[in-house]
Amino acid sequence: MKSTIISLITSIIIIISTPNLLAQAKTIEERLADLEKRVAALEAKSSSDQTIRKPQTPKTTEKITDEIIISTIKEKLKKEVPPTWAGSLMGGRNAVIEKIDVQQIGNYNEQGKYWPVKCRVKGICDADLLFETKKVAFDKVGDFKIHQDDYGKWYAEIETF
Repeated sequence: MKSTIISLITSIIIIISTPNLLAQAKTIEERLADLEKRVAALEAKSSSDQTIRKPQTPKTTEKITDEIIISTIKEKLKKEVPPTWAGSLMGGRNAVIEKIDVQQIGNYNEQGKYWPVKCRVKGICDADLLFETKKVAFDKVGDFKIHQDDYGKWYAEIETF
């Protein structure tokens, strides 16, 4: 008798609450659909804002030119010549470049953000000796990394020391 009363009460509760549950489920579905529309509108707005805000900068992953390579290497060697090239433990500076042969250009390194380049460089520099500076000629093959900074300026790093 108790079990029939309990099952009868349970059935009545289910019957009464079923329309409420259906109404709640419907409102949840409506809310979800509304949120999906809002998210889609925000994504569309943010993608259009990003295309407007992006500054026009040169792409560094496009193939680098020999002119850029040669000018950056000349600029670097004017400031610093490797010790093995200058024949001095202190290295050299003020290089006057006679010739730069670009022998190989590697693939752009996304992680390090540089172009690996192998060049043969021929020139003269001021070798820093202990108590004097001496003009020294060099004809060496070197590995360089050609970078571009955030402002679009190109610069080289010497890998061969």
